[in-house]
This record gives sequence, structure tokens and C-alpha cells, in this order.
Amino acid sequence: MRYEIICSTIKALTCGQTDMTKAFSLAMRAIHTHLPDISRFSIRFTTEFVRMAKKKILDIGLGTGTLTTELYKDGIAVTGIDFSPKMIQIAQEKMPNARFYEFDFTKGLPDELLTEKFDYVICTYAIHHIDRQHKINLLSLLKGVLNANGEILIGDVIFQSQADMDSCIASSGDEWDDEEVYIVVDELMNDCDMDVQFIKCSYCSGVCIIRRGAEAI
Repeated sequence: MRYEIICSTIKALTCGQTDMTKAFSLAMRAIHTHLPDISRFSIRFTTEFVRMAKKKILDIGLGTGTLTTELYKDGIAVTGIDFSPKMIQIAQEKMPNARFYEFDFTKGLPDELLTEKFDYVICTYAIHHIDRQHKINLLSLLKGVLNANGEILIGDVIFQSQADMDSCIASSGDEWDDEEVYIVVDELMNDCDMDVQFIKCSYCSGVCIIRRGAEAI
């Protein structure tokens, strides 16, 4: 259910945004503000957003394709990965001409995708299922399938520093999930020397934007 909420919010809040990064960040920030009234948002993208370009998008852990279905409707080429055959089946029904791979992204990417290039790689509330080292390995792999100006957009429970996460752990008490491994941006930049921008959306969530460039690995 959490995945469906974030994806629906992202779609709704992109109205009027011609920059996908800004749209994604706006949507993440709106989750904590508008969550009780999420159903009142219309699920749509504007003509200006579509004109941004007919992009190629790779959705990692796409679930039932709630987010990417809207992109698909607007003619954007969608490729999705999910470990669940049931999720893939539902997504395929929504997007019959999209490409899907039943694959566990904790093991990397399907061989067929390693030689392709995408404009955006999107991952929402999925990457916390893998540990710190596997995150580093996966992000390095994903950067290799980006076009020259491509971006990885990660929306999740993310913290700028370990101190920020420790504060959240203390305030969460028994509600904190020890089995999930959340991104700490300072650690990520130190470990990988990646070109990372972090946009904080709430006390415990945000968007990481990882760009391919001269400074990146």
C-alpha cells in the first residue's frame, strides 16, 4: 500500500511541472502534507510535461506499474523490473506494449538491459530492501545504463546524515523497522564519490538525484 500511495502522489503532483526532477521532488514533499486527501488529486500529466521529450524510463521495483502507466499513456517508452510475477502480470495488462522483466534487482540488472541506455531510472520505496554495499553496487550499475544527461531518481526514506537518522530512530520508538536499510546521503557520497543531490521532503523522506557526469563514477 505504501508503494501505491507514493506512486499515486507522484503522478498527481506533477501537474504543471516540465522538469521531471522538480516534479518528483514536489510529489515526495506532498506526501506528508496531503496524505489524508490523496484521492482528491487528479492523476494526470500536462502537455508541457509530455513535450519534455519521449523519454526512455527504467522503473526498478515497479510493482503494478502505478507510476509508469501514466508515463506509458503519454507515449514514453517504459521498461520495468520486479521480482513478483503477479505484479508484472498486472503491469503488463496496463501497459501491453511496455517491456517487463521478472528479476530481483538486488542481484543487479537483467543481462538484456546492460547494453541499453535510459533517460531516467526511477526507484520509489524499494532500494531500502538492500544493504549499504549492495546499494553502492546497484547505483554504479544503474549509472552505466544512463544516457549522457540521464538521472537516477530515488524516492524513499532518506536522511542527509547519520545524526538525522539517529534522531528519527529515537523518536520512532518501536515503530522503527530494523530490517530496512535507508540511505544516508553523507555516507553514499563518501562511499561512492557520486554526483548526488538530496532534496529533503520531510523529517524522514526525500529524493536523491544521481546524475551521470564528469564527476560521477
